[in-house]
Amino acid sequence: MALLKRFHYRPEVVATLGKLMRATAFRLTLVYLFAPISNAWFMPVGFVLGYVSLIMFSPMGSFMTELYPTAVRGTGQGFCYNAGRGIGALFPAMVGFLAVRLGLTLAIALFSIAAYGVMIVALLMLPETRGRSLLTPLRS
Repeated sequence: MALLKRFHYRPEVVATLGKLMRATAFRLTLVYLFAPISNAWFMPVGFVLGYVSLIMFSPMGSFMTELYPTAVRGTGQGFCYNAGRGIGALFPAMVGFLAVRLGLTLAIALFSIAAYGVMIVALLMLPETRGRSLLTPLRS
């Protein structure tokens, strides 16, 4: 958050950092799954992959605050978080079922790529919230 304050919360800086993290996470996913890395590199690459994959969730709270009107802000955020968690809870079982036919590496890769694709499509469909008052409803 201090970094955002330093740059005066410029959306282009946040968007650039987000694109960099998504691109890094996508590439690291492919490296982690398909590159012949040794056991010595397995954990460090996995740590960096986990870091850049999870850092994408940090701007969600502030964005969702701007997305919903005040009266339903908590409900909207809670629904989005928990619906995503519920859908995501099905993926390990689906990876297991698909791994029987395609192998574990390819099954994980397919679901990872699908998850990144869904995230990008969802982000492109969301409305712009810059400059909108937090007290006004979404459709005014």
